Amino acid sequence: GENGTIGPGDRTLVLSLDLVEGTNEFTIEVDSLDTTDSYSITLEKDSIPPLLSLSENIYRESPLTTTRGIFGTCEPGLLVRLTSPIESRDLTCPESGKIEINMSIPSEPGVHTIEAFSMDYAKNTNSTEIYLIKQDWVDWAVEDATGSGPMLFWFSLALLLLISLTVSASTRFSKIRR
Repeated sequence: GENGTIGPGDRTLVLSLDLVEGTNEFTIEVDSLDTTDSYSITLEKDSIPPLLSLSENIYRESPLTTTRGIFGTCEPGLLVRLTSPIESRDLTCPESGKIEINMSIPSEPGVHTIEAFSMDYAKNTNSTEIYLIKQDWVDWAVEDATGSGPMLFWFSLALLLLISLTVSASTRFSKIRR
């Protein structure tokens, strides 16, 4: 370790201590005229940012809604700030380290961002963001049909109905002409 001498009249001595991440224990020995006094100190080094992640609870119709289910992980006991373009929420991360919250996004179609921020007791920070897509009904229906979702069935049914009505009308019209 490091040695130092406090001269007569000096009140302090600066020691440089190499810290590793986590708990660091040191013993400081002070020699006086006839004894040595020992002092134990414990220092905590924390330079690791707090845990923070976000995800969206996605279901088939979620691109149509303005209220979105957000879940994620965080460091228990720390404050987490969540912000969307239209609202901001502060919550304390529960002991489970898992958060689940509903956040609102604008009703206009487009990509909207939800940001999260957290700071631990050592002032280490972490932030993250997720991008949510808001669609109008027509864009959503076309995308759903393209992906072979239920809208494909409804569009197919509508097309068959339209063809049937056209054929039926053409047949009746041609019978009337004769």
